[in-house]
Amino acid sequence: MHTNTIAIISDDLSCRLTMRSMLAEAGCAVLEYDTSMLEVPLGGADAVCLNIVDESGFRVLERLCSADAELPVIVAGQSGIVNRAMNLGGYDFIAMPLDGVAFRRSVAHAVEKRQLTEKVRHLSSQLQSQESEEIVPLRELERQAIARALRATKGSVTKAAKLLGIGRATLYRRLASPEMAALRPRRGYPSAPRPPASTAMAGNNGSALVAVGDPR
Repeated sequence: MHTNTIAIISDDLSCRLTMRSMLAEAGCAVLEYDTSMLEVPLGGADAVCLNIVDESGFRVLERLCSADAELPVIVAGQSGIVNRAMNLGGYDFIAMPLDGVAFRRSVAHAVEKRQLTEKVRHLSSQLQSQESEEIVPLRELERQAIARALRATKGSVTKAAKLLGIGRATLYRRLASPEMAALRPRRGYPSAPRPPASTAMAGNNGSALVAVGDPR
């Protein structure tokens, strides 16, 4: 199970201790820094809690948003800095002193945003990769699937059909097509479709005859 990692950046030790305690209650792993550590990487944090008390805090905010525009930075400080903090790229603002419920809720939303961003980026990468690949015709995909099923079952049509999720008769019909000729089992493959299990036919004298199918 993934443990969310939150970076705390504050020059105030008591503020860091308070944030650490609140985040620990939420089951988060915590990284701690002060604003002098401008060149220290954040170690794969899912979100940042930044306590701003002076200009050094705003410089840290600018650096974080410049380095990774998708990293959610929750700013904690006096209410008078909220507009500046948000204009510089802050994800959310929490007024000091911290309210535990509001703080943990903001962190949870920030982590959710980060994870969703990562998922979208991953899916976008997968889509681009698929678009660059050669398109394989459906008939060829079908032929490859049947070939793999027959190899896995050592040529057993009945077992291969079960693996493929289709009926044995359906697989026999597909194998009868010209493009499947190389896949047909060498033994036991019918040269013509078998008659139904029981079929009523009229004899020369008008009487009913019953043809009984192969019991295999």
